[in-house]
Amino acid sequence: MGRSAFAAFEVCIRAKQVLITRFELPDEDIEIKIVGLRPGEKLFEELLTKEERSRGLEDNGHEKIFTARVEEVDGGKLEKDIKELEGLAKKMDMEGTRGCAKLSA
Repeated sequence: MGRSAFAAFEVCIRAKQVLITRFELPDEDIEIKIVGLRPGEKLFEELLTKEERSRGLEDNGHEKIFTARVEEVDGGKLEKDIKELEGLAKKMDMEGTRGCAKLSA
């Protein structure tokens, strides 16, 4: 069974479980149709940037879940940058706000 077929099978099983918990009969009260992926839909979601993936992943004991190695954030600098951005936004300084946001990225 291919990966997408298995995913569809899992979704179908979960849908039937939900219907049963709502006291409805699958395929009698509500019909379940497998329609495939719609444009823009994904089976798996990537939650890491290329930079984060390049640092590698750590095993956390679960076969399908991994933890990204992330950079430490300088809390003092972050707080200072946020206050500066808030000040610019309160003054409605759009150019300054954009510039500050670009520098922080």
